[in-house]
Amino acid sequence: MVPRTVPKPDGSLNEAIHSLREALAFGRKQGLMRRDEAAEILWEKAYQRLGSDPGGLLGGATNRGEAGMGGVAEDS
Repeated sequence: MVPRTVPKPDGSLNEAIHSLREALAFGRKQGLMRRDEAAEILWEKAYQRLGSDPGGLLGGATNRGEAGMGGVAEDS
């Protein structure tokens, strides 16, 4: 946690917004992506790690990561 807020340099938020817009535009141009067998194995391993609870603040912040990612990977 940060005990106090730190002023952001002018324009830093604009840069982040621009980068996000570029990423969204790129993603919208892509077609449906499907996982091959090797990617499916990697996904299974990653999904299992998402379900593990490291405890503490990190665990509280990342709890239920597998539920959030399920929808992202649902159509693959």
